Amino acid sequence: MSMAYNDWNCVITGYRGRNGKCVPIDLCPELLDIARKSQVSVQEMEFLTTNNCGKAVVCCEQYTEVTKSRRMTLPGVGVCGFGHASEKILGGTETELEQYRWMVVIERIENGDRELICGGALINTLYVLSAAHCIKNDQKPENLVLRLGEHDLSSDPDCDSSGNCNNRVILANVSGIIIHPNYRKERNDVALLKLAKPIEYSNYVLPICLPVLPAHQEDFIGRSVFAAGWGRNGTGEELSEVKMHVELQIVQLEECENLFSRSAPGEMHVCARSATEEIGDTCEGDSGGPLMIELQGTWFQIGIVNFGFPCGTAHPAVYARTAHFIDWIQENLLE
Repeated sequence: MSMAYNDWNCVITGYRGRNGKCVPIDLCPELLDIARKSQVSVQEMEFLTTNNCGKAVVCCEQYTEVTKSRRMTLPGVGVCGFGHASEKILGGTETELEQYRWMVVIERIENGDRELICGGALINTLYVLSAAHCIKNDQKPENLVLRLGEHDLSSDPDCDSSGNCNNRVILANVSGIIIHPNYRKERNDVALLKLAKPIEYSNYVLPICLPVLPAHQEDFIGRSVFAAGWGRNGTGEELSEVKMHVELQIVQLEECENLFSRSAPGEMHVCARSATEEIGDTCEGDSGGPLMIELQGTWFQIGIVNFGFPCGTAHPAVYARTAHFIDWIQENLLE
């Protein structure tokens, strides 16, 4: 069985010989459904492995492409959450160029200048997940721009000490803003940003997985998790120019309920604090970014940075629990 393709047109020869088009796998429901099966036939496995135009791009029948009136899907394991294991890093340390390829910088355009306001996470080719409080005052999509494949805000492209460089940063316009209809300050603090056009996955831009399956919706009490972003390194300090990350630990929700009684953290929230006595925390500018856990080599977003005490304290912070909002997220992924 073999496949030939020219530019973005492809032909699969074999048990399903037909013409197709090379598209990201989450724009191809037929292949995505097969990839998500717990058990696949030999023929289906052969079809998946040979039906490949490149990294996270597959040969798909043209008539199966997503249309503007059709609901999009979330990418499956094997496409999303791809990345090497994090080292045990505490207190906030610079990431490597290719770490957390789903991280997005959200900027506000004002008087021709761009200002970093929050972080977000790419969840498929067309949507970024963030926090509602980040954009509640920016209801016009044209006032926002997204930076994908970013590492160092002061350079483009970004290179490491060995001279390895990533691709140039992608500046993406926003065509739609979807804020949870029941958002009230610290409750239902979730939002989706729709890109003006689908993004192409690359070695430096890939989506993170969301906890769609029950096995990925546990409480994960005591587990190590990570947060990343370009937020301040402490109260009163400047925003970081480079992407930073910090190791945290999921703790019982009661710890946050006792500290933030007025905000009433509950089942829609996750509580996390520094993994050791050494202070590690998210800070201003990190809001909207993902709280991430690595499960069997795949990264999942289990939370969204919401609120907490002034950064740099030993207190835990509160994150929106992604699993609580998974139905709302999927219902709003419209082409």
